[in-house]
Amino acid sequence: MISLDLTHILDTPSTDNEKINAVNNRIGQGLFRRNVITLWRSERCAVTLVNIGCMLTATHIKSWAHCSDDEKLDGANGL
Repeated sequence: MISLDLTHILDTPSTDNEKINAVNNRIGQGLFRRNVITLWRSERCAVTLVNIGCMLTATHIKSWAHCSDDEKLDGANGL
């Protein structure tokens, strides 16, 4: 749940910049997931074919750490 994630981020000892980056990354995850589902026109896992939407997690094909800003949210870079 995003509110718990954000609370954890804000309570973790780190610099303000690290906290801001972590919050922005967490918020972007929902948009990335929607982009993947929209592109593939499916709420079905590409690997297991499970179609329980609340269980699906979008994952990057090209590592998030190596993506450009556009690739980080691009549904074509995800399963």
